[in-house]
Amino acid sequence: MSGSNTFVLVGGIDLCAGKPGFLIPIFSKPDSKSCWIQECHNHRLVQMRELEGNPSIIPCADSTEVLRTRNAKQVHIYRAADLSLHVGDVASLKGVLLRDSQHSKSTDLGVQIQIALLTGNSVKLVETRQAFQHSQIEIGMTRSLWSYQNSVAREVGWNAIEGRIRHDAEMVEHFRKQRADYDFFYNECGEISFRQYSTNTTINSSITAAALEETQERLHSLSLGLAETPVEPQQLNLPIEDYQTNSPAFYRTSSRQEIRLAQVIGEALESPNRAPDILREYRDRAKFADRMVTMLEEEIRQPRLLEDSGVEAIVASFVDKMYNQAFYANRGFLLAALAKQLGQYPLIHAAIERRINASVSWQTNQYRDEVLAQLKRHQ
Repeated sequence: MSGSNTFVLVGGIDLCAGKPGFLIPIFSKPDSKSCWIQECHNHRLVQMRELEGNPSIIPCADSTEVLRTRNAKQVHIYRAADLSLHVGDVASLKGVLLRDSQHSKSTDLGVQIQIALLTGNSVKLVETRQAFQHSQIEIGMTRSLWSYQNSVAREVGWNAIEGRIRHDAEMVEHFRKQRADYDFFYNECGEISFRQYSTNTTINSSITAAALEETQERLHSLSLGLAETPVEPQQLNLPIEDYQTNSPAFYRTSSRQEIRLAQVIGEALESPNRAPDILREYRDRAKFADRMVTMLEEEIRQPRLLEDSGVEAIVASFVDKMYNQAFYANRGFLLAALAKQLGQYPLIHAAIERRINASVSWQTNQYRDEVLAQLKRHQ
């Protein structure tokens, strides 16, 4: 078997820490040194996506060649309750999936949800989702975590809408100015819902309905290790050098919240006496950036902390908090934005450098060279 559609399944990325669950299948290509993953919809292949970097891969026993053409069946890698690895499409895995579903004590609730989805067991799906919700309540799921999850849902939903209108540049520009009117969120039952606040829009209901369906599917897959990232590749790979201006008017309209966050912090650092007021007056349309600005403003407003440490030291200590609060697929871009905008401050420079060097995430490490290059410019 040969040709441009020929790939070899070489293993999977383990997001389950050795426990039962799904791995992200990784493919190689005879004419390429890169790793490849599947982009799928409804368990059918849409396209193969090339990955940057060298992710840590758990090898499969049989690395056979497979023909990956559009609409081919999605290949899954499943680690069963007995820790054996199984490779195949939904139909070929159904036996082991049903077996583990019936002995659910050895399988994580999240994995049980995915098994119920894959096997079409609606009764089991309802039971497992209810059990999952109760478990989250019992461990004290906080309001801040719900807020964080909602911010992820919005970003995925907005990307889904923009992906459907990208052929129309004028419509994309209009949508970016009004996307706060399109709200994707987790309801009280833990399901992803959609709410539109304005009727004065150019996006028709069929687009938003399709975007909601995609958001639901991608977030369910993402939470269980079946999707690489909800962020579109062209957004992930957006060069940091595209952002050259530091004007307040720019960072309030920049398409990336990480850039806006870094720049408003930069403005606060330039005017330390006004820093609390600058942060208090700024409100971002994205939940993550807005929450980080609010948290930083609260810390800077503590008189004793401000007097003992100064604004620069407070921001430096805040780098890890921003990194940990950011969605994992966006952490590398966040560090690159902070390095570009704030790398001239020695304490912040050291905090960013320490954070990127401590990263073991291949997604974050895609930005390692960019982060270090930005920091070097400020030396």
